[in-house]
Amino acid sequence: MDGRYIPKSRRFTPQERPNVPVLELAIVLKWLVAFAALTAVGAPLAAAAFPRLPRRGAALALPAAVVPLALFVFWIGQVTFGLHTVVVGLGLVVAASALAYRRGAEPEWRAVAGGYAVFAVGFLFLVSFRMYNAGITPAGGEQFLHFGLVKALLRAGTLPPEDFWFAGEPLRYYYGTQMQVAAYTLLTDTAPRYGFNLGIAAFYGFLVVSAYGLVGAATALRGRSYRLGGALGVFFVALAGALTTAVRLGFGLLPRETALEYGRPAFDAVRHMPYEEAVVRLSNPFEWGWFYTRYVVPNTLQEFPLYSFVKSDLHGHALANGYILFAAALALSYYLTPAEERGRRLALVYGGMGLVAGVFGFMNTWSLPTVVGLAWLALAAADAHPATLLPASATA
Repeated sequence: MDGRYIPKSRRFTPQERPNVPVLELAIVLKWLVAFAALTAVGAPLAAAAFPRLPRRGAALALPAAVVPLALFVFWIGQVTFGLHTVVVGLGLVVAASALAYRRGAEPEWRAVAGGYAVFAVGFLFLVSFRMYNAGITPAGGEQFLHFGLVKALLRAGTLPPEDFWFAGEPLRYYYGTQMQVAAYTLLTDTAPRYGFNLGIAAFYGFLVVSAYGLVGAATALRGRSYRLGGALGVFFVALAGALTTAVRLGFGLLPRETALEYGRPAFDAVRHMPYEEAVVRLSNPFEWGWFYTRYVVPNTLQEFPLYSFVKSDLHGHALANGYILFAAALALSYYLTPAEERGRRLALVYGGMGLVAGVFGFMNTWSLPTVVGLAWLALAAADAHPATLLPASATA
C-alpha cells in the first residue's frame, strides 16, 4: 500500500510479497470504519432523496454523504483548509442528515448495511490490486502529478493550493479528486503515501456501490431481482471492458496468415505497435497487455472504468463515474416523483443533480454536460411539466 516511487524495472516476486504489515492492514480498517460512518450519515439523506426507489435508495447512502461533503470542503476551503475544514464540512452533512431524519426520512438500515458491504467488496478488491502494485511510476500515466497535488493540498492553508511546479502561484488545474483524497487522508490521519492508493480504492468502491444501487433499483421497479440486477450492474459497469479483447484473443486460434489478412478491424486501432506485431502479440494470452485495451476506434481512446483504475491515477474523468451514476439515480427519483410534490422535485433538481454538477465544476468539467443531460431527460420524461418548477408569477 506504500505509494513511494518504484522504478519501472523493479518487479516484485511472489516471495517478496508474502505478508502484509499489520500497520497497513490497520490503515485499511481505519478507512473502512470511516466510510461505514459516512454511510450511516448518508442513509437519511438517501432515504429523503429516493423515497420511491426500492429500499429507499439504501445502497446510495455513501454517495449521498461524500458528494455534499466534497462541496462543503471546497467552499470552506476557499477561506481556510485543513482537518478543521473537513470536520466542519462533515458537521454540515451530519446536520442535514439529522434534519432529514427528523422529517421522516427513515432508512432501511439492513439494506444500508448491505449497500456498505457492496462498497467494501469493491474497495478491498482495488486495495488488493494496489497492494501488489503500490508504487508510483512514470508508467502510471500522471501518478507523479496527482500524488504531488495531494501533498500540495495537505500543505495548503487555503484553496486553491500553491502550484508545486510553479512556485508562488496558485494552482490552475482541476483538483477536486485530489482534494477529496486529501480530505479522507486528513480525516483518517493517514500518511499521504498510503492515502493516495486508498483514495483510488475508495472511488472504485463508490463506482461499485452506485452501479449496484442504481441498476438494482431499476430492475426491482420492473419486478425483477434487486440483487441480480445490482450484481449485473456492477459487472458491466465496474468490471467488464471492451469486447475487442475477446475478439483479439480469438484471432490467436486462427493461422497467422488468416489472422493478418482479416484482423485489421480488430487490430488497426492499436497505437505504438506495427499492425503485424499487434496481431501476433495481442492475440496471444501470454503476451497480451492491458494497456492496449483502450485502442478500439482508430485515432481515439476508449478507456473503460476498470482500465482507469488499473492505471491507478487520480484523473477526474475516471473517478467521476460513480458520481455520474448517483446523478442518474437522482434523475430516476425525479421521474418517479408525483407532480404535486413540487418541493421535492425542486430539491432533486437543484439540491441533488445541481449539487453533483457543482462538484464536477472543480472535479471534472467534462462530466458536467452529462449531469445537465440527465436533468434534462428527467424533466422531459416526467409526468409533471418542467414549467411547474417555476414560480407561479413566472407562469401566469
